[in-house]
Amino acid sequence: GLLHRDIKPQNIMVRDNQDAVLIDFGLARGFIPDRTQQITVELTQGFAPPEQYGRFGKFAQYTDVYALAATLYYLLTRTPPTAAFMRALNHPLKPPFQINSNISDAVHRAIMKGMEMDAIKRPQSVQEWLAMLPQPPIRNERPKGVVPPTIPSPQPPPQPVKLISAKGVDYGK
Repeated sequence: GLLHRDIKPQNIMVRDNQDAVLIDFGLARGFIPDRTQQITVELTQGFAPPEQYGRFGKFAQYTDVYALAATLYYLLTRTPPTAAFMRALNHPLKPPFQINSNISDAVHRAIMKGMEMDAIKRPQSVQEWLAMLPQPPIRNERPKGVVPPTIPSPQPPPQPVKLISAKGVDYGK
């Protein structure tokens, strides 16, 4: 029942253990699926879906799915996605595999499906969209036939995570 409404690379922090953490819930709002609602028009060009450009609209998880797909587009291409309002004016989104040929077909499809202009054509939940992406191997998984070492490699002690905020927010907790 909560939309973030501002998912973008700048609002994702990566911890030392490589876990991604979504921050900055300043635009987050509750929503009622399939009901027209009024919201403030605040957005980030390229990462906001078309429904976020108006004061009234229907919002659901598919709103944040668009932003997640746009974020993945940017992270893999280092190119900001074409803003939804420009796409509505026939300025197409350049397919990500044309910018980065190393993007797999499955990831390409997930990005393009997640960034559908028509919300009904997008995955309807974050879980549905994530299921479209290839699943990474489990961290402790070894290829078949590989014998683990008998003497563990020494690991440096974990360093404290230092998260810096331009606004003085303590993200350490």
